[in-house]
Amino acid sequence: MASDRATSELRKFGLVMAAAIAVVFGLALPWLFARPWPAWPFVLAAVFVAFGLVAPRALGPVQRLWMKLGQALGWFNSRLVLSLVFVVVVVPLGLVMRLAGKDPVSRRRDPNAASYRVASAASDDPQSMEKPF
Repeated sequence: MASDRATSELRKFGLVMAAAIAVVFGLALPWLFARPWPAWPFVLAAVFVAFGLVAPRALGPVQRLWMKLGQALGWFNSRLVLSLVFVVVVVPLGLVMRLAGKDPVSRRRDPNAASYRVASAASDDPQSMEKPF
């Protein structure tokens, strides 16, 4: 049963790759950049379709390589995107709040304070514990 699932996944991989290669490299990019229609994307797509339909297990190494490439790009992109969000959004927001004198998490020292503990709003109502969230 697991091998049937693997075979069907590899078949889907072959067909999806064929469609993506034909659409992106054979149609979209030449149309966007006003280039002549190349033949190689359709030949490569036909190879993927043939292997996907006739011998999907032969696509196993290609799929593993594709997944490793996807993982590497995902690792890089997540760090790049998160870094950009931090530098473009969080740092300027923090600087503006600091210049405006805002301190939303009360980090300033108060030498006269006996404690920094903030008491929660206690409720004696038993209904408040029925659905706490």
